[in-house]
Amino acid sequence: MLYLIIIAAVGVGCVVYGVATLWGVHDGRSAVRAVRAWPTVSGTIERAWVDSAVATTLQGNTRRTHTPHRDYAYAVGGRTYRAERPDFAPPRVFGSLITAERFLARYPVGGAVTVRHDPASPGIAVLSVAVESDGGSTRIFLGLLGLVGGVGVLALLLAFA
Repeated sequence: MLYLIIIAAVGVGCVVYGVATLWGVHDGRSAVRAVRAWPTVSGTIERAWVDSAVATTLQGNTRRTHTPHRDYAYAVGGRTYRAERPDFAPPRVFGSLITAERFLARYPVGGAVTVRHDPASPGIAVLSVAVESDGGSTRIFLGLLGLVGGVGVLALLLAFA
């Protein structure tokens, strides 16, 4: 009897995971559409730099990582704001300092940028509408896999119980 409860819990867990993952993809895409509709203003890159750190892998090896950053300023309604967030994607981390600096060269200090800002809260801004690199396709696959797998487990449980 305990094994039936465990199997049912696994099935329900898979269904919940699948629904939550697919809802997250939908929610993320809705947010991207909303950000694309945000008003744009001109801004200026005020500072650009690369943070370097030593990271330890799961195997215990160490490697140096390099994360580019840039601060930009923009004005909305006569008030000046400052932000660092380039987009809603995870931070870009490079294994090579040269590659990180090359990436950052697209944002020279004093250079002009287009800034999208939240009309309800102008202090929230981004330079682009970039999202995760896989566009959610991996999460869609995993969400569907969880949903179908969970329903399949529950259907088998009902058929053999």
